[in-house]
Amino acid sequence: MAIHHDARHLLDDDGFEADVILGEVIGRGSMAMVLRATLRSSGRVVAVKLLQPKHMASPEIVNRFLREGELLQRLPSPHLPEVLAVGSTMSDQPYIVMTLLEGADLETRLTRGGPIAVRDAVRWLRQACDGLAIAHAEGIVHRDLKPSNLFLSQGHDGASTLTVLDFGIAKKAPERGLASTAPNLVMGTAYYMAPEQACAAVAVDARADVWALGVVLFELLTRELPFSGSSALEVLAAIMSKPTPKLGCVFGDLPDGLVEVLDRCLSKRAADRFASVEELSCALAPYESLPTSLGPVFVLPEGTVEPPLPAKSEPMLTRATRATPAVPREVNSPET
Repeated sequence: MAIHHDARHLLDDDGFEADVILGEVIGRGSMAMVLRATLRSSGRVVAVKLLQPKHMASPEIVNRFLREGELLQRLPSPHLPEVLAVGSTMSDQPYIVMTLLEGADLETRLTRGGPIAVRDAVRWLRQACDGLAIAHAEGIVHRDLKPSNLFLSQGHDGASTLTVLDFGIAKKAPERGLASTAPNLVMGTAYYMAPEQACAAVAVDARADVWALGVVLFELLTRELPFSGSSALEVLAAIMSKPTPKLGCVFGDLPDGLVEVLDRCLSKRAADRFASVEELSCALAPYESLPTSLGPVFVLPEGTVEPPLPAKSEPMLTRATRATPAVPREVNSPET
């Protein structure tokens, strides 16, 4: 990808910026681009996130971008990005300097195919819960959890670590506790939005993140989405009105307890969900040691009592057929 025409010189001024040598673009979204960079002083390779120049005229977007970096600086966790610096260049372009993560997000993992063991999906969700618990304790709700914002990196011991990315539309509550957003403001990605987030009629709190984690777990287990549609409005209407699909398993029995955990995450009423990500993590813990032979999981046709063979199940929106609905920016959040 081409770098913005003056991107290599954006950080060439006094202070911390003078220590940064920008390299190639490693990610680009509607709101920001991420470049690989090197610190002159130490030789350390880092990631620099820059707001897209076209958004620099919007004080709201600039403030949201800077707030993301400032929030993460205060939230130390192995499952959240480590932010080294936040600021603006001499050209007033906001930047966030972060530890460089090597690996791939869950969206890439799903797209590449290959089976995902149930216990792996559970472990990744629990790691996401660990990171989000730190944010929720500060009254911060992510509001845009989805596979592309959950990043897997490989450690020296071969174990994978999940990092929750992109707090760009996260909201800080005015008082400590569960954060809320202003009524009538719809923000997030349609497929993963909780009913209360979709209608924007009530305050959105941390239980919206619990819902989104439930959708992600459903997708990791089945490679399908629980609610679909050809547009954002159709997706949101399905979330509001259609029942959550039931799951079956080809090899072995999917534990009833795990199905119940998923059903509770995807309860239409926020009050019926897990009250916190800590509670969700505890409920998932017994299923992190399931045998790798369990699976694959599939979606049962509506009204099915006895699980049929997967080939008989009704086609749903899969990763091979799904296209992101054309929706306004407020519904499709910025990605990097």
